[in-house]
Amino acid sequence: MLEYAIDPHPGVRQAACYGLGVCATHGGEIFKPMCSQIFEILVSVITAPDSRTEENAGPTENSVSSIGKMLDFYPEVFGDRLPQLMTLWVSWLPLEYDEVEARACHKHLCSFITRNNQHIFGNNLSNIPQLLNIFATILDSPDTEEERLIEDKSLVVNILKQMNVQMPEQLNASFHTLDPDSQSVITGVLQS
Repeated sequence: MLEYAIDPHPGVRQAACYGLGVCATHGGEIFKPMCSQIFEILVSVITAPDSRTEENAGPTENSVSSIGKMLDFYPEVFGDRLPQLMTLWVSWLPLEYDEVEARACHKHLCSFITRNNQHIFGNNLSNIPQLLNIFATILDSPDTEEERLIEDKSLVVNILKQMNVQMPEQLNASFHTLDPDSQSVITGVLQS
């Protein structure tokens, strides 16, 4: 999978990057010694010059999701770098191309928040503007009958309302950094 994660064919890269995320979730102690090497390979996929083109979005988004799993299941591997790497991971969100992987990754983000992982908020809550942007994107996605998406949106609404109670000043300051459409989405949630 390490070799195929950097394969020239986007479909092969996507499958390998997805597979690395599965290994991160279920690999345990066998996977752990390889985390740093895998992390660097996945970052190279994400930061490639053409990584956000439609053709390469699949491998990129699967890499972002896999890194989120690594940060969750193997935080000790990253040591003092963990806060910085969590901020980097948040900066790559939201995912918008691969709907299935986007839902899984955004749910993982919500899990970090609901488990009160302080690194997800960044140093001095510096990630709040990006988190609001991600939430606005999730909430503004087209409505669907799919129950899982409706549940995901409900989870985001609950998190936003909880953040508004726990950190209203930071939320208000960050709110003004959003574009008008995102502000409208967030306002709608907080006033409901």
